[in-house]
Amino acid sequence: EALAEDLRTRQRRRWAEDLDASRRFLRELEARGRTLLEELRRRPEPAVLRAFVREAGEEVAAQARAIEPEPSPTRPPVPGDLVEVAGRGIRGELVEIAGERARIQRGGLRFEVPSGQLRVVGDAPARERVAIEVDRPADAPAEINLIGQRVRDAIDALAAFLDRAVRAGLSEVRVVHGIGSGALRRAVHEFLASSPYCTTFRESEPAAGGAGVTIAELG
Repeated sequence: EALAEDLRTRQRRRWAEDLDASRRFLRELEARGRTLLEELRRRPEPAVLRAFVREAGEEVAAQARAIEPEPSPTRPPVPGDLVEVAGRGIRGELVEIAGERARIQRGGLRFEVPSGQLRVVGDAPARERVAIEVDRPADAPAEINLIGQRVRDAIDALAAFLDRAVRAGLSEVRVVHGIGSGALRRAVHEFLASSPYCTTFRESEPAAGGAGVTIAELG
């Protein structure tokens, strides 16, 4: 019950902030319109009016995209609900809520998102048993060595490696990046944190590479 009330409080606060932003925008637009009318009285030029209409139209459209309509009050999300992540356009089935974090699933991928941004949009669709034929590589390696590569090339190679590993059904892989300046290690960790293929990652055991190797769990 406390978690549900906390979620409702966060939603109400966010809606209030969006409403205040809309009101400020409309006041600014009204002030600009009055300034334009005075300008047109002194110097009536169609080009000035066209420029204002064009700019105002673009700003109104941008404001409308930035502010989502306030949804009708809804119950707190529970595992099994079809939910939407506010501001991201992601929809999926809620799998788990743990404090301020939640996991949702869309297709075969899972995402971890802030629980306060979830909105119930319906019950989870009934799962259908569908036979899907997947191209599963027979010789996908469980380890990739990125040492010596430039960061951009290394990340491209890592992305292809993870895709192949997931299609092969691997649940865990080793990413060898070395220690060096730490730039490649940081880039690898940032990529894994944002990859839908990786559920979690950790530093390898000292005897197996330590800080120079990252173990990534796939799911």
